[in-house]
Amino acid sequence: MIAHLSKVLQPPASNSRLHGFSVGTFGGAPDIQHWLNIRNAAFASQTAGSRPWTEADFHREFTHQPTWRREWMWFATAPDATAPIGTVAMTPAKRQGTPAASISWLAVLPEWQRRGVGRLLIAVLEAAAWEEGFREVAAETRSDWAPAMRFYRSLGYRPAARPNTCA
Repeated sequence: MIAHLSKVLQPPASNSRLHGFSVGTFGGAPDIQHWLNIRNAAFASQTAGSRPWTEADFHREFTHQPTWRREWMWFATAPDATAPIGTVAMTPAKRQGTPAASISWLAVLPEWQRRGVGRLLIAVLEAAAWEEGFREVAAETRSDWAPAMRFYRSLGYRPAARPNTCA
C-alpha cells in the first residue's frame, strides 16, 4: 500500500551542509547512468521480482515528462567518492488544488544510508521548492517500508488527506 505524506514548508533557515559532501544538479547524459546505478542499488531489496531500470525507463520517468527540469534533480557526492552516492528529484504536484512540490525517487546507495545523505538531499529539495514558491512538499513511499516511513516522519512529513496529482 502506498503512503501519501506531506509537509508544510517554513522558510529555510540556511543551506543544509554535510561536511565534505557536495550536491549538484543533473549534468546530462553521464548522470543518467549514475541515477540508474543509485536507483537500482538502493531499491534492490525492496523490489523483489522486478527488473533493474534502464536508460529508457529513466527517460520515461523524467526527461519525457512535460514537468521535467534538469535543475530539479540533485546528486550528492561524498568527499572521496568517484561517483554520486544519492539522488532526489522534484516534480510539481497539486495538493487539494494547491500547487505543491513532490519528492521523486529519493535514493541513496545502501552503504551510504543513515549517514545524513538523504536529509541533505531533502533539505536541498525543500529549499528549492520554497524558492520556486511551493509551500508544501508531498512524498510517497510504501507504507510497509518502515525505514522510509520513519525517515519522512523524522523530517516532519505527516499522512496526507489526499494523494498528489501532477500539476
